[in-house]
This record gives sequence, C-alpha cells and structure tokens, in this order.
Amino acid sequence: MAHKSTRRRARFLCEDCGCDTGKMKEFYFVHTSIWLSVMDGIQGMLCIGCLEVRLGRRLVASDFTDASINSLHHGSGKSVRLVNRLTALPTT
Repeated sequence: MAHKSTRRRARFLCEDCGCDTGKMKEFYFVHTSIWLSVMDGIQGMLCIGCLEVRLGRRLVASDFTDASINSLHHGSGKSVRLVNRLTALPTT
C-alpha cells in the first residue's frame, strides 16, 4: 500500500509530463470552459506548459478565474511561468 503522503503528492502530478505541480508552484484555476476543452472532466492536474500544449496557445490573465489561489498575493508563491501568465495580456 502506498504511503499516505505519496498518495497526497500523486494528486498534484501533471497528467501529461508527470511533474509535481505542487512542488513547481503551478496550481491555479482556469475557467471551466477552457479546462473542459482539453480535459475529460474537472479532475486532474496539468502544469502550465502541458495545458498550453493542449490548448495550442499561451495562457493569458483572462483565462484564469478570480479564485483566491490565482491571486499574486496567495500565501505559497507561484512559479515565474505562472506569474507571467497571470499577468499576460492577450496578443493581437
């Protein structure tokens, strides 16, 4: 039987590349319509890079919900890549 902390960490693994999104500080909420356009349901995790590959484009600030986890001031910090996307303006 897997150790309890191992099972907890497993839920943070990116569905595509297997990286630990928690340790990478890439945990976020995008709008449900965006998520469901590339995932079969609301469960699971994708790192920013893998979500962008599935979407076929870079994420921008308007892709993210107003959930507190997306706040730049949320307690546990964020990866540089996530901060970049949370503040990115759409390209023309």
